Amino acid sequence: YHAIRRNSLTTASKPPPPPPPPPPPVGPAADLVAEVAKATMPSAVASQTKIKGSISVRVTNAGDLSLSGLVPISIRLTAGDSPTTDDVEVLRTFKELRLKPGQAKTLKFAISQLPDVDPGTYHLGVILDPEDAMVEKLETNNTAESAATYAVADPFVTLTGAYRGTPTGLASGKAGRASLDLTNAGNVPASGVLDVTLYLSSDDEWDAGDLLVGAVPLKLKLKAGTVKANKVKVIVPVGMAAGTYFLIAKLDAATVQPTPADADSVTASGAFTL
Repeated sequence: YHAIRRNSLTTASKPPPPPPPPPPPVGPAADLVAEVAKATMPSAVASQTKIKGSISVRVTNAGDLSLSGLVPISIRLTAGDSPTTDDVEVLRTFKELRLKPGQAKTLKFAISQLPDVDPGTYHLGVILDPEDAMVEKLETNNTAESAATYAVADPFVTLTGAYRGTPTGLASGKAGRASLDLTNAGNVPASGVLDVTLYLSSDDEWDAGDLLVGAVPLKLKLKAGTVKANKVKVIVPVGMAAGTYFLIAKLDAATVQPTPADADSVTASGAFTL
């Protein structure tokens, strides 16, 4: 018993092993430093669709040896403070670089499409030598990201209408026109035919009792985030009673591509008199 106890105490009192020695300092080497000089992309953008974007990356050799060779460069979408290899990659390329110590070069890359990614807010980021295959003085300064953020979502279209001012010049038994602005608040272009039906109403809400005064098929090719003015023809029936009315427009986007989640919407003009 005493022998076992002495052995236990001896084992417990052994000091912990010393920490491993620090790695030897890196000798003379090149050192790539990344900086995003400029990033251009729509602030609201759809994944997996064609887009127009670009990123300009300034690469500096901050080391004490010249660099000459192919450098792998990875552009990524990142939601964090700095891009990592866990972030979704937008594109991968290789550039032949020859940089003396202190020398820099700006590289521009076109972005034509974003990959499938969870909807969210992202920066455009860059990683030089993402697999750390090159010998450098530091491996912690190879990343950078844009200051701007981009709202990335699945492709969608949202169409809304609004009258440009109150209709004027409408009279019983006569044809007139109204100006209707259409807005695509989505992140991809809308194309197809938008069916617009027009009604005279005694209030600013449509119901089945309102009087049909026009039907206009509008051909659409409306970019994301843009507005287009359209003239719509209104025919006021003969014998329409004088009074205060609203012009109601019902928008049917069932044949528009991609089809909006809310394919039907209604907008009303301001009040006017006949």
